[in-house]
Amino acid sequence: RYGERLPALGKLLGLPTSHALFPIQCLLTIYHPEITVSFLEDLVIWDGPKRISFYRTNKGYMLVGFKDRRKSKHSEQKILLCPRAAALVRMVEEITEPLREYLRKNNDPNWQKLFLTSGSSFSYPIPASMNLLTKDRINSVPSLRKMMVEALQPFTEKHGEELLDFIKKLSLSRVRAQSAVADYIQNHSLTRLARKLGHAFY
Repeated sequence: RYGERLPALGKLLGLPTSHALFPIQCLLTIYHPEITVSFLEDLVIWDGPKRISFYRTNKGYMLVGFKDRRKSKHSEQKILLCPRAAALVRMVEEITEPLREYLRKNNDPNWQKLFLTSGSSFSYPIPASMNLLTKDRINSVPSLRKMMVEALQPFTEKHGEELLDFIKKLSLSRVRAQSAVADYIQNHSLTRLARKLGHAFY
């Protein structure tokens, strides 16, 4: 029974559990569709005492990462964040700081990552996976399915199978694509669309 209560206790304490940071990852992707799954998974913010990939410039906050699909010469991406996106990155740093401090004390290099998770509740901190909400996992893990339905139900008119079908389609890749297409519909610019998706060339 004690073990069954741990996830609820983790939620009550606001721990960055496996899926807790997914909404923030979605929002970052909506604000900046050039951010990909691999960009977020590989994002290293710290190098020793220095913050190397998230820093302030005279134009605003810059987020620096890498996009694997671009050739090595163009793989580095520097993204000038909008104020809301910058605030989200600072929020994630604050939320994950206890995990980061624990990893740092244990000489675990993963402390340098931005997205860290404590698993279902109080597990050893690890870098967060960006692909936990797959259709197969939603179908095969009842607790995950129940959690997602309860989380989304207050914010949608969808119910039953319609809501489940929507949840099964949720992914950062789909959010990224929808955000870019919505921008294209509004602005009708292929050049802007390429830039929004972080392509090195049109």
